[in-house]
Amino acid sequence: MSEKISKTEVIKFLRTVNIMSLAACHGDKPLSTVLLYAVDDNFSFYFATRSETYKAKALAINPKVSLSIWEHKKMLIQVDGQANQITNFERVNEVIEMLADSTARIGDFWPPVIQQKQKGEYVVFKIKPVWLRALDLSNSSIRGDRDNFTEFDLN
Repeated sequence: MSEKISKTEVIKFLRTVNIMSLAACHGDKPLSTVLLYAVDDNFSFYFATRSETYKAKALAINPKVSLSIWEHKKMLIQVDGQANQITNFERVNEVIEMLADSTARIGDFWPPVIQQKQKGEYVVFKIKPVWLRALDLSNSSIRGDRDNFTEFDLN
């Protein structure tokens, strides 16, 4: 990988990992969860959850989120953004298809959450990033004399 990471390299990486760690606020407490995601060419992230989960309830009150995606010796992606529920039926179905494609790319995918008995229907969220940066983890060492992250302008 080059010293500065290209948008194409980041999108390619994001479409191979498909599991993210999402952080939100649930009242006055932090909330972190691991989720399956899909991503589009504009760095918008999509995920589904049940309407009665802590995260869905938390995002209805405060849509600000932070997420991380990484793979050992490959790349780290950090994102801040806003998660909003998608209510358009056709768009929800498109995103469900994107998530199904993401699942198919994960060799040993085991969705334990799907097997839990949870209340509520599935809801779909779109995360619109306001900040995104990437770190190349393929090097054996990270130099301390420079900024090793590539930050992307999302405007």
